[in-house]
Amino acid sequence: MGNSRYTRARIEGRQLSAYLDCGSGLTGPYADAYAVTLSLLVQLDGATGGGTTVRTTMDAYARARGVSARPIHCQSRGVLERRIWALVAEKVGG
Repeated sequence: MGNSRYTRARIEGRQLSAYLDCGSGLTGPYADAYAVTLSLLVQLDGATGGGTTVRTTMDAYARARGVSARPIHCQSRGVLERRIWALVAEKVGG
């Protein structure tokens, strides 16, 4: 499950720079100032011996608004993946 073209400016009320590092400029983090397109896919599988394996794939790009510049590739800070793991653990009782 997931979303291949998420384009919101916040996740759970937090700015995208809490989750992504897209670099920064004089005005602050590009993740907050630029238009960010985020692809997030989550796969749940049964683990050997019981339990659940959670796999996340994230890819994001930031592009300056109103400019035809090349997009900047963003790196995950790992925060969103840990949040997803916690939500899954809460639901499956682990």
